[in-house]
Amino acid sequence: MVADQERVDSYHQFDAYLGWAATEKVRLYAKVENIFDEAPPHDASFPGVRAPYDFGQYDLRGRYFRVGFDVAF
Repeated sequence: MVADQERVDSYHQFDAYLGWAATEKVRLYAKVENIFDEAPPHDASFPGVRAPYDFGQYDLRGRYFRVGFDVAF
């Protein structure tokens, strides 16, 4: 793309989250971020180091999964 790009394309990212309170103090969770593994829109005006994307607004990792738990003391 040329540096005089007039606009940045729209971008939609879909995530899923599932949480469960095992007890009053223990919570388990699992989530998938960027389910469809969409790449962020090209932004020729952003001085990106790794890619021409505004990584202040977009995550460059693509699809990823997280599982974990929280414990209250």
